[in-house]
Amino acid sequence: MDDRYDLFGCIDFGTDSYAISVPILRRRNSNYVYIPKTDNFFIILDFYEVLELGYAVKPVNASDERPVQIGHKAPVPIVQEREVYVVDPDWTESEIRSRLPRLGNEAVKAFLSLRSRLSAAHSPAEHADIGAAMDDLLTDPVRSRYWISKFSALVRSAFARGTPPPNLLDQVENARLKWLDKFSAKSSLKLVQGILDIPHLKLHPASANRVMLRRFEGMLLTKGIFISKSELYAYERMFPDGIFEAIKQETGGQYEFWSRRNAISEFVAQQTYELVYPSDSTQGRIHQPKRWSVGELSSILLFFEVVAGNDTGLDNSRQYFAPLFDKCLEQVRLFLGDRYRLASAVFHSKPPPPWYLREIMQALEIPASQFPSSSDDWLDSLRDVAELHRKLVIVSKIVRPNTSKLSDADIALDGIDYSLLTAVNNALATRNISALRAVLTPNPTSV
Repeated sequence: MDDRYDLFGCIDFGTDSYAISVPILRRRNSNYVYIPKTDNFFIILDFYEVLELGYAVKPVNASDERPVQIGHKAPVPIVQEREVYVVDPDWTESEIRSRLPRLGNEAVKAFLSLRSRLSAAHSPAEHADIGAAMDDLLTDPVRSRYWISKFSALVRSAFARGTPPPNLLDQVENARLKWLDKFSAKSSLKLVQGILDIPHLKLHPASANRVMLRRFEGMLLTKGIFISKSELYAYERMFPDGIFEAIKQETGGQYEFWSRRNAISEFVAQQTYELVYPSDSTQGRIHQPKRWSVGELSSILLFFEVVAGNDTGLDNSRQYFAPLFDKCLEQVRLFLGDRYRLASAVFHSKPPPPWYLREIMQALEIPASQFPSSSDDWLDSLRDVAELHRKLVIVSKIVRPNTSKLSDADIALDGIDYSLLTAVNNALATRNISALRAVLTPNPTSV
């Protein structure tokens, strides 16, 4: 169920003076209206779904329309002389008077009195009511943001009444652990973090890390290298030294560590092999840099770094990319290995060797009819060259893990003219192919 509800009006009791009213909400794609179910502290625990309200609805001002969510406090509309004033239940008296100067003194005093009487009206039995509501909720735990919102609202309501009794604390903590055990591996990271970060009920950081580590292990053994980048970035922040190191710290490096590490390594190696050498040979692309995107390769590199860190457990998987590294290096050297040969092709200073033109067309995957006919037409092709170099750097870090933490500028490979690469990047940045000529003229100060 969608947990986004919007305040649009309140019940019109038709009084002549003022009335503390009831907020009326709507939800997208629904024919019902909704009324928030709150505790004595205005905390929303759920919503009543109403098809026939039985009262006229008075709209709030457009500036007062707002989303209303479970676990938050319900806005309180007050109708005075046909005008609707929306009060935040946490405002002090001075805040109410300064924000709503036209709201009469009697209405303000009535709201303050109501709020005071409600907050003072709790009793020990109310924690029992929370326990009963929690029992109802736990009858059928659901993997949804709506369920977590209701759970969080009940916890917040319990603590608003004072310190909950130990049996209730045990009940809610066991409920959370049960949910995590059942759903954490199958839920989005946002959902899992939502139930871990419930106010008043936060796990100790070490306990939270154990939960998240187990969750990520489950994902590694199901999704493996196809885990999303957003998940990887989140786990990189939690486990900066890598997942393998986190498992090692948890297990003390004993047999369990090697067992869990090997299970992950073997699954990832099989996955990587199938990615690089698919059963359908027509889909093979390990020797075709053009068929790999910078984004895809960056995700793969991030995966290896987040999982392995400085551990060698994924080195076999990394080496499946060695043929791609060799091909990327070969093609980059073709373009950036000899500045005068590239210049002869771009500026037509002299006819380049026919084999060189053939290999350029093959590397760029362009037919002869689309080969750049003028110097300015080379900008698009040089953009492909610059992207090819970015791929080379990423793949280099994949197959040579000891360099994975280096900056791109520190990855230097034999056979590449880095001054020429700088000139290519300058030409692309200025969209002026003439910037490429600078590298052809020796710098007098360097002689």
